[in-house]
Amino acid sequence: VKSNKKSCTSKKDLQKYIMGSGRRLSDFERGRVSELAKAGKTQVEIAEAIGRSQTAISHYLKSPDRYGSKNSGGRPKKLSPAIDRRITRTLR
Repeated sequence: VKSNKKSCTSKKDLQKYIMGSGRRLSDFERGRVSELAKAGKTQVEIAEAIGRSQTAISHYLKSPDRYGSKNSGGRPKKLSPAIDRRITRTLR
């Protein structure tokens, strides 16, 4: 029985099957996305014009000012740094 899947031989082919391996939009691409969006183009049309995924375009257009920055994540600390230092000093 033959498989319909293509064999992945090049690095570029492998990247298509690995989640999260895409590179960020360059400054030039970001500017182009913004211009095309202002011109009324859809995300799919912008993605095809630039040669990037629709997901990358969507993520950029959702929050252009935060695009590319890491999310700190995690639960915020209950203690302030000063109280944390006081407790640490007391326990020593």
